[in-house]
Parts: sequence; C-alpha cells; structure tokens
Amino acid sequence: MTTLNSAKLSVLRYLLHNDEELIIEFAQDQGIKNSLATIGVLNYLLADPENFSALSSAQKYHYATAIEPLVTDVPCDGMVGTLEDGSSSCRGDTFIDDDSLLRAFQLEDMRCQICVYDKESWYRNNR
Repeated sequence: MTTLNSAKLSVLRYLLHNDEELIIEFAQDQGIKNSLATIGVLNYLLADPENFSALSSAQKYHYATAIEPLVTDVPCDGMVGTLEDGSSSCRGDTFIDDDSLLRAFQLEDMRCQICVYDKESWYRNNR
C-alpha cells in the first residue's frame, strides 16, 4: 500500500464530493459488496491522512481494492486510445502522473501530461 500524498488526497476529495458514484461503481466492479463501507473508509482517511496507519484489516482491504487503484498507476488513454495490437498509444510511461490526475478526472480526459501536450501540439500544427 502506498501512502497518500497531497495530489492523491486532492483527487480523492474531488471524487468523493463530485463523483461518488464512480467510487461506488469501481468498488462494486472489484467485488466489494458493501461499497458504502469503501466510502466510509475514504471519509475516514480524508478526515485525517494520519488515520492511514490506524486502518483495520477490513479497512485496508477496502483501501487496497477500491481506493488506491483510483490514484495509483492510473493508466493513460494515450494520444488515440488503445492501438489495434492492444498496446497503449501513450507517449509517456503509460500512467497518469500524480500532478495530472486531478485534471484528468475533472475533464474526464484520462491522459498523462505528455499525451495532452503532444495531442494539443499536433492539433495546433495540423489545422
């Protein structure tokens, strides 16, 4: 389990206040039957990030299964999505960096800084 830095905490606050349904659906997709418990764990962590060290084993399960994947190693959709061979069209390291993750969720544009810049640059130069 990774600790929550300020960028990840900002993303989780944003999701909790603006897209709680995404968290609930993700938890359910991961096989968690009581997705509201995941929301409870998230509220507990956001109340004080130091609570991370006090999580019970059940709370750690919710964190590792349905919270951490939302902010750790989030895949970049790349410049044009997945290629025909199934590989990523990402021009970076295939993951959205912590500093770009909030913007990605806010704009519903799951691309890393490199792919955002390259795509915008391509459009500017090819109009």
